[in-house]
Amino acid sequence: MDESKLPINIEDWLATQPEDDPYAILLDSEMKAIVSEIVNNLTPREKHVILARYINSNDTLQMIGDEMNLSKSSINNIENNAFKSIRKALFKKGFNRDDVKSVFIKS
Repeated sequence: MDESKLPINIEDWLATQPEDDPYAILLDSEMKAIVSEIVNNLTPREKHVILARYINSNDTLQMIGDEMNLSKSSINNIENNAFKSIRKALFKKGFNRDDVKSVFIKS
């Protein structure tokens, strides 16, 4: 896993997103802080997959799998587990389903 290709932290990425971006909900300061905390608390594998898929470069499952010497299926499972963790943490923080659906949705 080449961490040098990933952003130093999610806060830097969140700060650069344009307001009309589909990730706009993340720009809300409360949501931004919470998502940043949640992503930073994922397992190293989960964090790497989320950063590579949605934040850093929109890599495919295959590309990440090749980099990590894992199958596409394994990467998909890691990604799904990461999203379960993110959703669970957001619900615990009091966000509703619409807020949670908006996180990381690609257009």
